[in-house]
Amino acid sequence: MFALSSYDYALPKHLIANAPIYPREAAKLLVYERATGHITHTTFAHLLEFIPKDCIIALNNTRVLKARIYGKKLGTQTTREIFFHRFIRADEAKSLEPPLLESTYKQALESISTHLQDPLAHSISLDSSCLDPSVLALCQIRGRVKLGDIFACGRFYAQVVGVLDNGYRITRFFLLESTFAKADSRRKVDPMDCFDKSKSRNESKNTMSEKVDSSNAKILAQSSKQKPTPTTLAPLDQAAALTMLEEIGHIPLPPYIKRQATSDDTSDYQSLFATQAGAIAAPTASLHLSASMLESLQERIAYLTLHIGAGTFASVEAKDIREHIMHTEALHITAKSLEKLLNAPSRLCVGTSTLRSVEYAARLYAHHPKPYTDLHAQCDIFLHPGNKPCYVEYLLTNFHLPKSTLTMLVASMVGYEQWREIYEQAIAREYRFYSYGDAMLIL
Repeated sequence: MFALSSYDYALPKHLIANAPIYPREAAKLLVYERATGHITHTTFAHLLEFIPKDCIIALNNTRVLKARIYGKKLGTQTTREIFFHRFIRADEAKSLEPPLLESTYKQALESISTHLQDPLAHSISLDSSCLDPSVLALCQIRGRVKLGDIFACGRFYAQVVGVLDNGYRITRFFLLESTFAKADSRRKVDPMDCFDKSKSRNESKNTMSEKVDSSNAKILAQSSKQKPTPTTLAPLDQAAALTMLEEIGHIPLPPYIKRQATSDDTSDYQSLFATQAGAIAAPTASLHLSASMLESLQERIAYLTLHIGAGTFASVEAKDIREHIMHTEALHITAKSLEKLLNAPSRLCVGTSTLRSVEYAARLYAHHPKPYTDLHAQCDIFLHPGNKPCYVEYLLTNFHLPKSTLTMLVASMVGYEQWREIYEQAIAREYRFYSYGDAMLIL
């Protein structure tokens, strides 16, 4: 049960869900009762009939960022995808010395000034926040990328200030804080504005070229005397960077969905209670919950936030799964939610990210009892048949990728032999798999 090959299975391609079912409750639901091994096949509309009455329901309220943006590399016609993952942590920033940040910033000033080719030669001044590592982000950029490369992303710019061995790039985002002053004064006169409406069109036409030439000559003379307008190339802080993503980004659909994201995905790939921006993958079991279901369960709900990262889709490479190094994800649980969850008679976690969060917090408090305070942590717990959940009784989840840590988590809940039987039944009955697919309730 610790061999990686034990968690492989064959899935027909037509069972990979490329879009959700409407309405949300129409998805299929497989209910597995661990005490008896009984399996019920129903639909999500009947979920509430199966949820134990005394349990608290844990939901992950993370919100998926529009994390895919596109930029043209300065000096080329090449457009690259820039996939924002997260802001870098303090321990990751230690390798980035202020001299490096300052030198790459100055390089950005020169490159962007050249790129703009502004005839008034506006000056761009140094912004001291360029030395603050908290404004840096961890990104993936497709293609060959080197230190200092700059990409124009609409009215924003992205610069590579660090190249990591694992293929990630440390990236800084910029915005020119002020637009070029008096831009309107440099607008050439529209010939149609030169018609004298009191005269006939033919009479006006005779003097039109004279007026255009005269007006534009005055504007050019004024421009030649105008002083450069100071402009600041400002690194975006975290709040501004998130606003940028919302403005120009695209929802990052999982790699197995072979299509471009559409406007529908902006809402389809978010739960109805997604309020805390920071994930690049959705807690997909939550996508099935309708407004009416949430209303009926509201007194029993406890929210937490785990910002799901790209590691959720990664296959395990270690042949013995116990040697796998789990990725980390930012976790936040309020003191109120902690008390509600950890003192509950039983818990139903909606999604594997939620289960990992609750199990992490419960183990932390079990080993180090203390008064409840807001929990901020990097969650790296890896649950598998050799490390089973101890504090979570029930799980609502989708059907997951072969050889993934999520499939191993399911096996830790139902048993090594049982997970395969459940998946075989789901495939035989043509359940839809993965993020936009159907669901399973483990009791």
